[in-house]
Amino acid sequence: MASFLHITCYSQKVISWGDQGDGTFRNPILNANYPDSDVERYGDKWYMISSTSMLAPGMTILESVDLVNWTIKSHVYDHVSWRKDYDYSVMSSKRGGVWAGDLVFHNGEWFCYVIDPEAGLFVSVAKDISGPWSAPVLIYEAVNWTDPCVFFDYDNKNAYLLCHTNTDKETRLYDNKIFKLSWDGRKLLDDGTVFYRGKMAEAAKMYKKDGFYYVFISQWIKKDKVNDRKQLVLRSKSPYGPYESKVVLERGNGCNRSCCQGSLIRAPDGNWWFMHQLVQSKDSYEGRPQFLIPVSWENDWPVLGEDPDGNGIGNTIWQWKKPVSGGNIIKPQTSDDFDYCKLSPQWAWYYTPNNLKWSLTERDGYLRMRPVRQLSPEDFLKTPNILSQRKMGKGKDTVTVRICLTELSVGINLGMTNFSSDYNNIGLKFDGKVCKIYENRNGNMTFLSEYVNDVIYFRTIMNGDKGILQYSQDGLTFIGSSDEFIMRPKGFMSQRIGFYCYNNDSDTGFVDIDWFKYTYE
Repeated sequence: MASFLHITCYSQKVISWGDQGDGTFRNPILNANYPDSDVERYGDKWYMISSTSMLAPGMTILESVDLVNWTIKSHVYDHVSWRKDYDYSVMSSKRGGVWAGDLVFHNGEWFCYVIDPEAGLFVSVAKDISGPWSAPVLIYEAVNWTDPCVFFDYDNKNAYLLCHTNTDKETRLYDNKIFKLSWDGRKLLDDGTVFYRGKMAEAAKMYKKDGFYYVFISQWIKKDKVNDRKQLVLRSKSPYGPYESKVVLERGNGCNRSCCQGSLIRAPDGNWWFMHQLVQSKDSYEGRPQFLIPVSWENDWPVLGEDPDGNGIGNTIWQWKKPVSGGNIIKPQTSDDFDYCKLSPQWAWYYTPNNLKWSLTERDGYLRMRPVRQLSPEDFLKTPNILSQRKMGKGKDTVTVRICLTELSVGINLGMTNFSSDYNNIGLKFDGKVCKIYENRNGNMTFLSEYVNDVIYFRTIMNGDKGILQYSQDGLTFIGSSDEFIMRPKGFMSQRIGFYCYNNDSDTGFVDIDWFKYTYE
């Protein structure tokens, strides 16, 4: 399975989020789409996983020494190997794949559990967090399950798996079950027991402290005509309950998006923290960023963040002292010179790629992309081998790519894409006589000009939810349409930025991508 050898981390300047360089941090600490996090400490480092749906490689693994500065380390899966409809020849399903998972280190091994809601519960195992990871093994075949959590109780040598298993379609009440798990982490031993039922209640995480079992769970609760996915904590002396419940986190304190779902974390100095995401909304084109908030304890209940309105329920915070002092300011990887024989881990293919159509070794220092055939010429998002990465935050971004055009075939299309709910592309097509620059805005094609150089630069400038597409012959003077496009999210999918190469008439020719540069606020 996936194992990445090359990671390039760059020290970053102080920006408006993350490490502030003065011993404090500002939320979000990860200002991009890193949904459904689960954090595990090992030695002096923390590791986080984040779901990836249909993307390949899948289940991102990040690393940090202070819970604030994170880099992408690797992935658990090369691709969604258990589903044919995620293959480049089909590209049909968007609901399943790699959803929220659980990362555990137990008995000298790493375990990653994930539920594909259209297939069931899988586990992969590795001796080292960087891999190689074993092929995913189906533990339990099921549909409509989500969000596994595994808890190894070392006090009594029992292991448990919790997840949402059933939905009442009329009431939207979710059953959450606890299963007995084998001590080796590889087999469910019973059919499970319902321990909690609530309105769209999911994403359970279990912990144990001072004799209490705590289950952090997210649930939609309507109050004053406002739907909010709040963070609940359940508490019991038994893993099977009965449980007391308490709402511990809700939107507020300047945040208008639901705050929930994450990991309870203890730092080396004994202080407690909670990592949570912001739930997607109509304007969350950057996806679901990660927030880090302090946790205290009162009467054996966790108290999360701050409570500025004094209603007894915590809100997220915006700035706080770092859990671990010192260290460099480091952000997840973005720019790439393609100087290594493996893709840097910020990249992912849209569905499982055709690996015969790309190479990092045919020309040193370049990513070679050979044309694929679209499954549906009317829908760009049915194009195999779209390579992309996350958009960073909501500030001003500039993305530039340099592409060599010396081996074009008649009918070849190539370019830069910005996609989520919609797609907005700037590209080049060779008709056998001339190259033509075009924009493709969600199927609306506009030709801008002819092009004669053997190198082209494409650029996207983003500011807030708006973007402008440009091209250049020399990388200095850029021209393009003055009309902005709007970035719109689609469900769990944030805005992604990348490039493509297709030809529906020929398999010949190729393009060489020299570098990709991403600057952001």
